[in-house]
Amino acid sequence: MMHSLRSHFVRDVPDDPKYSDRIDLELSWFDSNPKAVDYIKTVAQVCRRLTDIPHIIRGSAGSSLVAYMLGISNVDPVLWDIAPERFFHPKRKDLPDIDLDFPDHRREEVFQRIKQMFPKRTARISNHVKYEDKSAMREAVRRLGYRKQLPQKFLLSDVVPGQEYRAIEIADELKGTVRDISLHCGGVIVFEDDIPPEYRMPDKEDQVRLDKNETENLNQYKIDILSNISLTQLELCDTRALDAYPPDDPKVVEMLSQGKSLGITQAESPAFQKMLRAVKPTGLHDIVMCMALIRPASAWRSHRQEFIEEWARTRSTDMLIFEDDATRIIKKLTGLDGPGADALRKAFMKKRHAETADFREKMEKVEGGDQIIRDIEAFRTFSMCKAHSVSYAYVTWALAYQKAHNPKAFWHAALNHAQSMWRPWVHVEEAKLAGWDIVPGKRPFDAMGSTLFAYGAHKNLFRIDPWSELRKHGMWSGTDFPSGTGISYHDEGEVYFTGLIGTHRTLKQDSGNAITFTTLGTSRGSYIDIVLDGAVDLKNVVAIEGKGEVYKVFGSDAARVTKYRLIK
Repeated sequence: MMHSLRSHFVRDVPDDPKYSDRIDLELSWFDSNPKAVDYIKTVAQVCRRLTDIPHIIRGSAGSSLVAYMLGISNVDPVLWDIAPERFFHPKRKDLPDIDLDFPDHRREEVFQRIKQMFPKRTARISNHVKYEDKSAMREAVRRLGYRKQLPQKFLLSDVVPGQEYRAIEIADELKGTVRDISLHCGGVIVFEDDIPPEYRMPDKEDQVRLDKNETENLNQYKIDILSNISLTQLELCDTRALDAYPPDDPKVVEMLSQGKSLGITQAESPAFQKMLRAVKPTGLHDIVMCMALIRPASAWRSHRQEFIEEWARTRSTDMLIFEDDATRIIKKLTGLDGPGADALRKAFMKKRHAETADFREKMEKVEGGDQIIRDIEAFRTFSMCKAHSVSYAYVTWALAYQKAHNPKAFWHAALNHAQSMWRPWVHVEEAKLAGWDIVPGKRPFDAMGSTLFAYGAHKNLFRIDPWSELRKHGMWSGTDFPSGTGISYHDEGEVYFTGLIGTHRTLKQDSGNAITFTTLGTSRGSYIDIVLDGAVDLKNVVAIEGKGEVYKVFGSDAARVTKYRLIK
């Protein structure tokens, strides 16, 4: 069993006990589940056949040294000190989950090539949309003969008078049953033999009716083939391997320490920019932490300021940042081995209270135990295992390197492919600062010399003033920033501003009140973050003029707005 996997390694195991002992341990774990051996060999076969298309792992596969040696993962877990049990261990009876990210523009090619590799054995899986309370009741009403359009809220006595109880009975019967079947975004199933006829979707050769849960229950081989815009951007700039980039390039460090991450997918939000300015990364290692910390897991939500100060000072922390940290702390407090501790972590994630009761009781007697429980449970929200964070940090760092060293190619790729939260003018202005002339319009942008022409734009080169172009195209062609914008600071922390809306987001606070975070562009390459009270509709607004009080967010200036005017 061990030999069968070793023979498929595409990397050499380093002559180091850390690697040889880890390989022996993981292979012994795989020996406990022959099905898992066949599964990981199948995924490795796919990766070997697609070496001309870059990929990274998403999720826990990077925790496995076997996966790294097989060429499935781009993460060396020994180098990054990642424990193996987050991916697979003998106490796990189901197959491990392997998600692969490919460039967005080549994903369909990946699907077709996998199909060619396993003819008659592979298909896309389905999504099962099931009836819930509201949809079940609406369907019940229709089945009882109501044919008009139903309002959002209705009384059964108004729509099916005399049949109210029957409607409730039908709705109860429908709840949890399949309402509709659609194509899963990336799940591919590979059967050991030909696709069983009973699983096929009528008139859909490449799709089976099984959803992801049914696939797992059948213990079938499922691979998630997912899209990644970052890989698309990167492939259009440079095709070198991710681990070929220097991990501590001074130019990249300086750029990111200033929070200049616009255009870098996964790292360009205002929150991430603030994080970068606060942490002041010295290399790739810090980006790994930032990738996890920006997610709403325990450290970010409960201890964010404390963590940032500690990390900036010592480049280390004992706080729970990654999902793996929950396993680590459980292992430390219980004496369980790695597989046992990870099984308990998973029980917390799945809210299996009977399995976690003993640990909870023990934590009641430990100082700070309540906080430990809260921190572990916080990982139920969107969080990252360390392998996922490392994998995505590699791509983020590579894109940052391209932005710092190859800015024109970087911005051409970003303009054509980035799915950004920022309004179009922001990326266009950054591309101009990188040396491009822009003829505005919709993507794609074609390069002719030093000019990028938007789709159809070359038919009309007439230029008007920046404000009019902004309102018409969402961007403008010249290098002058729209007139009348700017920012001025006054005594006692007051700031006056007029700026173009770059991005905005409305959030509800714990109090129930809403606030609208907005980033304004005030001149070429200059931005300020402001906070507006309430849920402000900015859909058709191009700029905001006003004043506010300056405060610090992780060392960055922001303004609580006290008076403002919307400019449409």
